[in-house]
Amino acid sequence: MALPVNKKDFIKTDYMFHLMMTLLSIVVIFTYSLANGEFYNLFGMIMITGVNLLITSFYYTTFVRDWFKNVNWKVVIYLVPMGFTFMFYFMPLMNLVNTGIEINAFWHFTLYTMPHIILGLGILAYVITYFTTQKQSVKNDLI
Repeated sequence: MALPVNKKDFIKTDYMFHLMMTLLSIVVIFTYSLANGEFYNLFGMIMITGVNLLITSFYYTTFVRDWFKNVNWKVVIYLVPMGFTFMFYFMPLMNLVNTGIEINAFWHFTLYTMPHIILGLGILAYVITYFTTQKQSVKNDLI
C-alpha cells in the first residue's frame, strides 16, 4: 500500500489510524478489567472512548480547513476535555464503587447510563464527520 497522495486519502488514513489506536486502547482496558476483576473500569472506558470520538470529530471538522496550523491548540482542545472526563467522571466512579455507598437516581444515570449515550453520540459524530471531511477535502485536493 502506497502513501496517501491527496487529501482524501490522507484523511482516510488518519481516520483509520485513530480508529485502530482507539480499538487497541479498548482491548488493553478490557483485558486489564478482566484480569483484575475491576469491571467498573469498563464504564470508564466507554465514557472516555465516547468523549475521545466526540473531541476527535470536532478536531477533524477543523482539520481539513486548517490542515496543520495551530497544532498546539488542537492538542489542548483534545487533552482538556479528556482530563475533565477523567477527573469528574472516572475518579467519582472509582470512589463510589470502592466504598459501596448507596447512590441516588442522578448518580446512577450519570455513572452507568450516560457513558452509553456519550459513546453513541461519539460514534454518530465520528461517522458524520468522516463523510463531511471527505466532501470538504475534494474542494482543495492539493496537500
